[in-house]
Amino acid sequence: MATVSEPVRHACSALYENIQKIFCAKLVTDGYSNESASDVALLMTASIEGAMMLCLTQQSTAPLKMIAKLLPNLLKVV
Repeated sequence: MATVSEPVRHACSALYENIQKIFCAKLVTDGYSNESASDVALLMTASIEGAMMLCLTQQSTAPLKMIAKLLPNLLKVV
């Protein structure tokens, strides 16, 4: 794994944690259990971030558009 400065790693960790907390709170409000909401929040964060990385490397918006299309359907199933 590439070396990342500790302050940058900490800042990124805090950012992702905050994003997941926002998603989790909304999911709990929508009726998910705390455990399920936390799991789904992680899935959402990883999916969106992964799609953004693919968009950059592929020079295409298609990955993010696909995630935007699929995530609502996945939320209905979980």
